[in-house]
Amino acid sequence: MVETSFNYEETRKNIGRAAADCLLDIVYDGDVIGIAWGTTIYEMVNFLPSSVDKSNISVVQLTGGLNQVSMDFNAIELTRRVAKIFNAESYQLYASAIVDSEDTKKVLFSESNIKKTLEMFNVVNIAVVGIGSVISKPSTMLYRDGFIKKNDFKNILNSCAAGDINSYFYDKNGKRCKTPLENKTIGMNLDQLKRVRYTIAVAGGEFKVDAIHGALKGKIINVIVTDSETAKAILKKQ
Repeated sequence: MVETSFNYEETRKNIGRAAADCLLDIVYDGDVIGIAWGTTIYEMVNFLPSSVDKSNISVVQLTGGLNQVSMDFNAIELTRRVAKIFNAESYQLYASAIVDSEDTKKVLFSESNIKKTLEMFNVVNIAVVGIGSVISKPSTMLYRDGFIKKNDFKNILNSCAAGDINSYFYDKNGKRCKTPLENKTIGMNLDQLKRVRYTIAVAGGEFKVDAIHGALKGKIINVIVTDSETAKAILKKQ
C-alpha cells in the first residue's frame, strides 16, 4: 500500500513502484508470469530494473489488445518489455481483446500460435492484472476508447457488473456476469485467474473501490497493490 497523493497520476505512479517491488519479492526461478494491460501496469514496468537475475522465467500475455489501446499500455508491448527484463521466453497473444463474433473467436483459438499462448494460461503462477470500474465512473479502457459498443455496455450494466479484469465482468460479490460480450472476449478468464498462486491487482482510486472490493470478495485476486485512501474505503465495505 502507498500513500494517496494529491493527484491520481502521482498516486498511480506510486502504485506502479510498489507493484514492481512486490513482483520482484515473489518471483523465483522457473516462474511463469502473466501480464495484462493498463496504465498502472505500465507504471509498474517502468519501475522494474533493466534486468533481473532469474533463470528459466516465462512471460505470458494475459489478454488480447492488438490495435485496441495505446501501444504504451498494450499487453503485447508490456509483455515484451517484461520478458526482456527477465531474459525470458515470451508468449504473445496476437488478437484483439474483443473480437467481432463468436465464430471469429473460435477461428483464432484454433490458430497455432494463439493456442500455444492460451495453453500457457494453465501454468501461469504469477498474474499481474488491472481492474476496470463500471460504477460511478467507467474506467474500462475498451469502453473509454470506444471498443465496447453502447449496446454491449448496457447489457453489462443490466447484469449488475461492478468491474472487469481482462475484459471479463463481475458483480459486487465477484461473481461472473454472463453477457454475450464474454463469448467474444479473448484473454485469461476469471475462473483461470482464481487458480493462479498469486494474482496481483494493480489499481487505485476512489472510483475503483467497488470493483476492487468485488474482485477480493470473489477471490478473483489474492494480492492488491493500491493506495491508502482506496484501501480504507475497501475496508469500510467489509
